[in-house]
Amino acid sequence: RTAKMSGTELNLSKIVKLALGVSLLSCVCVAEHPSLGFGAQKLKGFKSHGANLKDSTTCPEVDQYWFKGAVIDNFAPIQDQKHWAGEGQRYWLNKQYWGGPGSPVFVYIGGEGAESCSRLTDHMYAYDLAKEHQALLVDVEHRFYGESYPTEDMSTQNLSYLSADQALADLARIIGYVK
Repeated sequence: RTAKMSGTELNLSKIVKLALGVSLLSCVCVAEHPSLGFGAQKLKGFKSHGANLKDSTTCPEVDQYWFKGAVIDNFAPIQDQKHWAGEGQRYWLNKQYWGGPGSPVFVYIGGEGAESCSRLTDHMYAYDLAKEHQALLVDVEHRFYGESYPTEDMSTQNLSYLSADQALADLARIIGYVK
């Protein structure tokens, strides 16, 4: 496609590419958590809204938020975009070492499972990098996992919004919002 991009679309494209480049790790330990795995088929009957992860209140340096600006289809025309059902998309911030505006933002991209505040604490390598570079740490829960459900149900039609492109666009929106 050779469509001309507006400044906003170009910035969104840059942010998506930045999110890819900045992502540190996205690991699903299938051996330890056999209920997790690949494919929409596994998701259809999945109703658990949490695993054995630390509650957000057990990480004093990390705050949990809900991004209410998340939309179900990031690629729909603006006038047709609908916000997520419920609270929105869950994310966490660790500002402990952040140097403020102009300092780096390190984003942890959630995988196929619930996220928790512990992703942004001192047992993760990203924490050491944030300390060294005065970076803000952000952990974004993946759509359709944990407590971040964009739709009311997991019908085949709604699972069409479960894609890498949609997830990366979610990241671009949240990074733009956080910055």
